[in-house]
Order: sequence, then structure tokens, then C-alpha cells
Amino acid sequence: MRRALIIILGLLVALVAAFVGLQLLLLADNRLHGPYVTWYNAECQRLADEAHLVGRPEAEIVAVLGPPSFVYDLDSEPGVVRRTYNYAAAGIPFSKFQVHCRDGIVAGLEQFDD
Repeated sequence: MRRALIIILGLLVALVAAFVGLQLLLLADNRLHGPYVTWYNAECQRLADEAHLVGRPEAEIVAVLGPPSFVYDLDSEPGVVRRTYNYAAAGIPFSKFQVHCRDGIVAGLEQFDD
């Protein structure tokens, strides 16, 4: 019984260490714009470019890039609606690909936003 408990505990420690190691690897990839984040941003840029997204209606964004990680509205100018769609690589909330809209039209694209 004790031996089984030690084995299970060892497996748990190994699992936690692997999880922490993966998180550190993803954090390093994000901060250094490593291969995963770079590929993800380039893929979003490629899809947006192929669809000629800049200048098109905001409603087309999700059809081209899929559901965003999150969306936020800016109200810096009275009477102007600014919205940003953020696309973050899975497991990495930084170095996002962004689609910026103004008054319902895609105004610009941005890679590696932190």
C-alpha cells in the first residue's frame, strides 16, 4: 500500500512539473515571439490578407478568422465607434493578433500586441 502511494505521489509530482514546464515554455515563446506565437500571428495575417479584410465590414471578421479570444470597445472620440477583436494563440493571452475597426469597418491589423 505504501509503495503504491509513493508511486502515485511521484506521478503527481511529475505531472505538475510537466504542466509548469509547459506553461514556462509558452510564456517564453510569447515573450520572445517564438515559433508558436509567430506562426499563429502570421496565419491570422495571411487569412486577413487573403480575404482583403481591411476596408471591409466588421461583420466579416468572424467569418474569416473565427471567434475572437475577446473584443473590447474604445470610446475615445465622441460619436465614433471603435472596436478591437483580439486573437490570442491557445494558452497564451499575450502577443495577440488584433483587428481594429472604426464605425463598423475594418481599419487595420496588428501583430504581436501585448
